[in-house]
Amino acid sequence: MSDSMTTTHYVHRQGDAVTRFFVAAPDSGRRPANGGLRLAPGLEDRAARALAERLAHEMAVKHDLYATGFCGAKIVVVGFPSRSRLWPAVADALNRFGGSVLTGCDMGVECEDMRSLSGLTPHVLCGFRNPSVDVNTATAAGVVGAVDSVADALGKERSGLSVLVHGVGKVGARVAAILRDRGAEVFTHDIRPEAVVDGCVPVGDWLGRPVDVLVPCSGSGLIDERTAERLPCRAIAGAANALLTRPQITSRILRRRGITHLPGPIVSSGAVICDSIEYYAPAAFHGARPEELYAFVGQRTSRMAARFLRRVRDDRHGSAARIVKEMAQEGRNAPPCSALFAPVGSAA
Repeated sequence: MSDSMTTTHYVHRQGDAVTRFFVAAPDSGRRPANGGLRLAPGLEDRAARALAERLAHEMAVKHDLYATGFCGAKIVVVGFPSRSRLWPAVADALNRFGGSVLTGCDMGVECEDMRSLSGLTPHVLCGFRNPSVDVNTATAAGVVGAVDSVADALGKERSGLSVLVHGVGKVGARVAAILRDRGAEVFTHDIRPEAVVDGCVPVGDWLGRPVDVLVPCSGSGLIDERTAERLPCRAIAGAANALLTRPQITSRILRRRGITHLPGPIVSSGAVICDSIEYYAPAAFHGARPEELYAFVGQRTSRMAARFLRRVRDDRHGSAARIVKEMAQEGRNAPPCSALFAPVGSAA
């Protein structure tokens, strides 16, 4: 967390094709930096730089919390002629970093895109060392683990929980399905009318649906001050990064209204935990059954969420941001989480 962040604006020209993107990563070379590749076509440069830096700092907190062995980074792409021409541009930038920056999926980018990119650079982490592992399912397992701890804090049976999953894409749909299968009452909301999950109830006016837990799995900046004043939920726990606009003000509103908010770095840890095992313990990762990895992610996220909720309960005047920062500082010096994972039959 003490690593200072440098943001580089890359303009890659390939014939008449121009690709523009920002890479936010630490100056320090002590640990490799790791963060997803996000497509934000049409975003103005100033806003794209700010987004890259904010997401990179949030990734830094996430990596420190879970002792992954990485620093935080983020790549935000603002302009490219075609997807096929995007990957050589990103690969060129990653190769210039020489392994000090690694990337994976984020909004607008699928695992197949990462497979194309991995053919041009080795600096990609997306579970390819174990084809049966799905990093989106790993992220969903982490979200569910956090929701479990929220249920415990609310004094609710997990099978009797009511939740609203905002955004049912590659992570949110899996979260909704897992919670549905466990007996929760699951509502979903997505800007795409066709995005539905069997057994869950789609809603249009998500702010008008009272639930125990709001589970944001969509884009950044979903909750501003006005939205925070209207939320009809008891808690928030989801995979969306940089969820709050003007975080200090918005988090105070949530706290005043008695809404428990689990910050994104605690909840959306699944992919980075998998990245840590894939990078630092490749034999264990390769030999693991997917269920073992997902269970490991869920357990670690549930424990981290429970620790956070206890500290919030015991420190009524402390801010969530300060508590998360303190927990991240503690995690920075903890043993790497990859060393704690030993699948059945593995030599690790």
